Amino acid sequence: MWASGKEPVPDGEAPNPGAFGMLGLHPVNPSRPSTAYWKVSVPALPTTAPARRPARLRLRVSSTPGASPKADGLLRIGAFDGKLTWIASEVVGPDAAPDPKNWRWVEVDLTGYEGNEILILIQAASGGRTSWHWEAIWIDEMEIKAAR
Repeated sequence: MWASGKEPVPDGEAPNPGAFGMLGLHPVNPSRPSTAYWKVSVPALPTTAPARRPARLRLRVSSTPGASPKADGLLRIGAFDGKLTWIASEVVGPDAAPDPKNWRWVEVDLTGYEGNEILILIQAASGGRTSWHWEAIWIDEMEIKAAR
């Protein structure tokens, strides 16, 4: 689901307030996740000085607190460079009540992918602290931060 911010997201399906231009992912069913793909070029390591911090993927994410006080989901992130490697898995939510402070950053280390073009898989799956209760994950911002 894409939410531009120009029209409201239906009641009970909205993420935490405080963002617009969001991508919402919700699994099809408990055994079939929803996946978004992003083809990126990971910046190369600096050549003049040793990198102190590896390249990383950053996502600003939210659960869907208006759907249920139990709404959470499992965010999985994979990298495909000829072989799929799952590089992160994190529960998003549940949040007790809608609040802009509930948007959070997830950062994933991209060591080993610097200087390469890869496909990032961003997946919303069933799982987390609660059973099947509106497993949507909203993404407000995505970026690749260079090694430095």
